[in-house]
Amino acid sequence: MSNIVRLEHRQRLFGKELMNVYHYLTSSEVLFAEELLELIVHFVDTIVPPIQQIQSEKLETTGVYATVVGGTIEVLLPLEGVTGLLQGDAMPRFVTYTFRMNRATKATRSGRKAIAGCTEGFIVDGVADPALDDDFIAIGLAINTTFRGVSSIEFVPAIVRFENGVPTAANTISSVEFTKVSTQNTRKS
Repeated sequence: MSNIVRLEHRQRLFGKELMNVYHYLTSSEVLFAEELLELIVHFVDTIVPPIQQIQSEKLETTGVYATVVGGTIEVLLPLEGVTGLLQGDAMPRFVTYTFRMNRATKATRSGRKAIAGCTEGFIVDGVADPALDDDFIAIGLAINTTFRGVSSIEFVPAIVRFENGVPTAANTISSVEFTKVSTQNTRKS
């Protein structure tokens, strides 16, 4: 399973670092850092903008990092001034919009993304404002977009199961959907 790329979307809210990890299956071996950089630029241009639509202006994307799982090639693209677009009071970092990444087969469990940066004005009684529904759909479609770089390597969004840090199963994603507003306990400390 050497054709797996790990991509980290690094953010900061109220001085605390946050990160969402994405995995991609590649159609062939990634041999050059430039190939990872293409994926990062695609992520920044295609996936970050719809996510910004639902995040507080107080949340900042600080960088995107990618590496080949089990390999030595890695790339970090630091970013400055990339913030959420919603004004208003930001909620604590453990309040998140939760998305389920539906598995294509039973090789893995379905995946999950918890996107922080919620604002009080768009959550009422623990429920997301329906005004964000189109943004949630756009995020789901963006996360599940296959990308083909100039080098012809195809990067397919995936769910990867790890045991003791080693990938043991991988699965493509059939769809991504918003499920609920959640309080992610691992972010409370």
